[in-house]
Amino acid sequence: MVVLQTLFKKDPYLMTIEIRKEYKVVCTRGNPNSDKIFEIRNNYKTLYQPRRIESLYMDTIDFKLYKMSNFMDTRKFKFRYRQYNNTSKIQQEIKLNTQFGRKKLIEDTNFDNLDEIKPTTYNGYSLVPIVKISFLREYYLTKNLRITIDTDLKAKLSSYVDLNKSDFLSNKEIIEFKLNETSYSENIYNKILINDQISIEDNIPFTTESFSKYTHAIENLINVSEY
Repeated sequence: MVVLQTLFKKDPYLMTIEIRKEYKVVCTRGNPNSDKIFEIRNNYKTLYQPRRIESLYMDTIDFKLYKMSNFMDTRKFKFRYRQYNNTSKIQQEIKLNTQFGRKKLIEDTNFDNLDEIKPTTYNGYSLVPIVKISFLREYYLTKNLRITIDTDLKAKLSSYVDLNKSDFLSNKEIIEFKLNETSYSENIYNKILINDQISIEDNIPFTTESFSKYTHAIENLINVSEY
């Protein structure tokens, strides 16, 4: 998967572009494929200490963004707010799909708590808080390949869509392989070389697939066909 990441702040206005490729491996807790996580923990260097990440995903009240993510290749987007370890600044993140790849827009906010966030508008869509998703992320490194492991994935609906704030504990654990743009040539669609002979695509020992935490949470908490 090709990802174009753009970081910007309003004051002063600053924009940079980070290009990377990323590949996801989805494991089920307790199944044999969870041995992959054990293998990474025991064979790769720890890059950072684990931290808990919490995200609040926004959507229209009738889940237009969720539906777009399932039926459109381009022009779809995700809109979320994210906080690390419940202490860092809350950032607004917009993940866009374009004909050239994926782009992420990140902006600092003045919010102190995700519960403060109210409905907003973006690109003509009226968006409300839909679901809060949290997980524990571990960070590892091998050669110039960064690996993250996301476990303890939890989701809780907002009162905008469910007054009872239904929640869900997932049994999915996500391994993600990433390389930044400094690691490969100008052509992002070429294979990424870990060294002169081995590419990331050829070197991942597991079967990769696409996975969205937002989609996963919605499909386990909401019957979208009723909207």
